[in-house]
Amino acid sequence: MTTKNKKIETRLEPETRAEFERLADDLGVSPYTAVQWAIDCFIDKYKRPKDVPMKFRGVSGIIPDDYYQKISLLADKYNTTIIDVVSSIINRAIERMEKQNSNSE
Repeated sequence: MTTKNKKIETRLEPETRAEFERLADDLGVSPYTAVQWAIDCFIDKYKRPKDVPMKFRGVSGIIPDDYYQKISLLADKYNTTIIDVVSSIINRAIERMEKQNSNSE
């Protein structure tokens, strides 16, 4: 069976390879699949839609599972993506902070 996928080879530091092997073991997949998922996540995270100006930056963080579930429910409710919900939350929080700072001056 042939595939249209192209192979890319790279070298990993021993520590990085060990991390991928541990991750793969935890997930019950091959190290190659773990690397593919990491690449997919990276591309998903850093690809920028053509209409988004370069002055915008991507950010990431870690949140508790229950917060993630709430964000996911909001995304479903408003038929949007988790990224859009998180961006909206961050933007509104910063706007509130700026408003509070301007009121206290």
